[in-house]
Amino acid sequence: MVGLDRGPPCRVRTPKGQLIARDVVLATNAALAAENWVRRHVTVFSSYAVMTEPTPDRLKDIGWNGDEGFSDLRMFVHYFRKTPDDRVLMGSGSGPIGYNGRVSAPRLTNDKGSAGRADAGFHRLLPGLGHVPLAKSWGGPIDVSSDRLPFFRTVPGTRIHFGCGYSGHGVNATYIGGQCLASLILGSRDQWSTLPFCTRSLPVLPSEPFRYIGGSAIRWGLLSCEEAEEKGRTAPVVARGLAALPSLLGLRIGTR
Repeated sequence: MVGLDRGPPCRVRTPKGQLIARDVVLATNAALAAENWVRRHVTVFSSYAVMTEPTPDRLKDIGWNGDEGFSDLRMFVHYFRKTPDDRVLMGSGSGPIGYNGRVSAPRLTNDKGSAGRADAGFHRLLPGLGHVPLAKSWGGPIDVSSDRLPFFRTVPGTRIHFGCGYSGHGVNATYIGGQCLASLILGSRDQWSTLPFCTRSLPVLPSEPFRYIGGSAIRWGLLSCEEAEEKGRTAPVVARGLAALPSLLGLRIGTR
């Protein structure tokens, strides 16, 4: 899709033509953060992951025989799981912040510090796999809603519907999301379209450049506190103050 005309009818423009439809659903992850009807309620972070080479014997040695997925309770969470070919993925949601909803900044997909935190998390949380070679590392933008929960809406005056803010929940919320979007398309007032996912008031984030500057400073404070705690140290006063700021302002994003 290279463009969208609101209609009626809606027209989805592509490089070689167009698709005409009564309803359009936009579920394009972080790319939605640049849209006017989403921008005030979503910010762009980035998440990085490392993947090991296949290691079935080492997984057996540490007793990881099931298909469980795990995460810790940091703000910038570590998440890890096995793959069908017995690799281990370790991710860290600690990447840089995007400016004004843009997802094309190189730092969102190529940041050595963020990849290094995923690597460090792998060795700290899974020491029994510490000598398994890493095959790949990568990163990408994620959309984070202002209250940390997904939301689904219809753009006022149109038949364009959208869902975003999945970060931290992933596929867990996709069934609910599909039901909510289906009800919005049909114009049904039912158990799905009346859920808070579709109806709640969303907090408004600061405008740019204050969102980027403030978010980057708070990110530094949170990372400093979490990394100091992992090493049994006390974080600097400035870091602790910045980490506490979102809660003091009544925000639910960037809180510990």
